[in-house]
Amino acid sequence: MSTKKRQTSGVQSLFVGNGINRLFGDSLSLDKLNLDGYSIRKEENNIVIEYGNIIKSYKYNEYNSINFPMRMMARSLGESKVIQKAIKEKIKNDFPGKFDEEQKKFIEKLLGLDVSSILTTNYSFEFERSSIEKCSIGKIPRYYKKGNVLNEEYDKDIHQYIELRGNNKKLWHIHGIATRYKSIVLDHYAYGKLLNKIQKHTKNIIKKFTSPNYKMVSWVDYFLVGDVHILGFKFDLAEVDLWWLLSFKSRHFQFAKTYFYCMEEELEPEIKIMLQTYNVEIIDPRKSKNDAEGLIDQQKKYEEFYKSAIEEIIGIIDSRKN
Repeated sequence: MSTKKRQTSGVQSLFVGNGINRLFGDSLSLDKLNLDGYSIRKEENNIVIEYGNIIKSYKYNEYNSINFPMRMMARSLGESKVIQKAIKEKIKNDFPGKFDEEQKKFIEKLLGLDVSSILTTNYSFEFERSSIEKCSIGKIPRYYKKGNVLNEEYDKDIHQYIELRGNNKKLWHIHGIATRYKSIVLDHYAYGKLLNKIQKHTKNIIKKFTSPNYKMVSWVDYFLVGDVHILGFKFDLAEVDLWWLLSFKSRHFQFAKTYFYCMEEELEPEIKIMLQTYNVEIIDPRKSKNDAEGLIDQQKKYEEFYKSAIEEIIGIIDSRKN
């Protein structure tokens, strides 16, 4: 059934990655996680990882070049549960710490965007801390909700969201959340399981989309059926679930747009080519500035980039809704 019979490009979503945390030095460090019983050391040009009777050695340059989250898997010798628990403890222990005022203001700007959903690959709680009054680790689960789906259809990994009541938005932790550490997606096995759930749900979307009773009940719906603005996310080729969704969207929901905001000089050529292949609009918001080279100074470049990106998002959302 053709999806052209019904178009809902007025639905806008923000998609954010860990870049919004790196801006404030709040990024989850891969190599500083406390893994009980594991040792990691550098010997000449190698990284040696040891756990019990297992010893593996990797060339330092090769190991150091692996992108998140695959480096985490190498760090734990393939034991995803060890990393999941370490992430949970790291985020839990850091939660009571001071939430930087500048970071809070920045998150509030994102929360103020005219979008109905926020999709994040982050396992942490920057949005919750900025919007839930007297937020605590124990309080966050009270805000868990699920879409209007039958019990037999419900799956926490794609249907569960956090209700940000004050901002009237749904927050989806699409690759898991620290309060449910087993939900954290890290390795190929977990990516495969998640992709299987996504594929099953896309069949429902195609079947129901042209019906007047169609409702957006998962983050997959928002990613496919509406416009998505991607910010602070590298879009590594390892993110197989998201690449599959881009491919699916380009085939079935051409009316819905995907915008990728980045500094073009930092975008890897192969990623740029694949984004263009799947009709993603790549936007360097600095190019619209009036300086001589079309680029801002390197000093404070990331702060300026995000400021310009937010302005660009606001303009595109306004144009798409008019």
